[in-house]
Amino acid sequence: MRTIFPPRTEDEARDFAADLMERYRLPSGGQVVEIGSGDGALLRALQERGCRILGVESERDVAIRAWESGIDTLPRRFTAELARETILEQRGAAVMVIAGGAAGTVIAGGAAGTVIAGGAAGTVIAGGDLSASDDPADLLDGVRLLLTPGGLFVLETPAPGDSSGLLPLLRAHGFEAIEALRVGGRLRVDAKVAGGPWPVGSSVAAVFSCRQPTGEP
Repeated sequence: MRTIFPPRTEDEARDFAADLMERYRLPSGGQVVEIGSGDGALLRALQERGCRILGVESERDVAIRAWESGIDTLPRRFTAELARETILEQRGAAVMVIAGGAAGTVIAGGAAGTVIAGGAAGTVIAGGDLSASDDPADLLDGVRLLLTPGGLFVLETPAPGDSSGLLPLLRAHGFEAIEALRVGGRLRVDAKVAGGPWPVGSSVAAVFSCRQPTGEP
């Protein structure tokens, strides 16, 4: 069975990378930016499949070890300012974002209306403690800044009983959910940049028990 959430082992990293490449036809040479990239296992798997990669990891020692192993990694927290002034200016736009771990928890907190502390880029992946801004709006704005018009955002968050606030939060920052999956206490949502070419799957309504807006009056 394919890994459907951001990976925790090297085997899961390879499976997850394969799923992303096949499901969304990530272009060879597209750059992947992972927020909370840790040891870089997922980035390494994507690099092996032809992606250019960049990790953003706030734990300096972890970031240095990843860099020494061949994974280009910034020892920083991900914020909109970092996205705009460092990543975007130096590397360009992204085609996908994947968020999990602490970053996903921050976004889930924003969806619930609470505050939780906590060349071209092709993909952004978020996870790991304190790897990103603790402001969900700032985090989402940074991700949106990096994405191309056809870009994708793959988000993993904790899955409370009522996650309905997540869709309006994503829409408010320029995203539209296209796929959703809830397993146990985890929720994965794949979202496109609003107006992008990807169709909205039936899984979104099934998971959130609500209708996505069609754009019609």
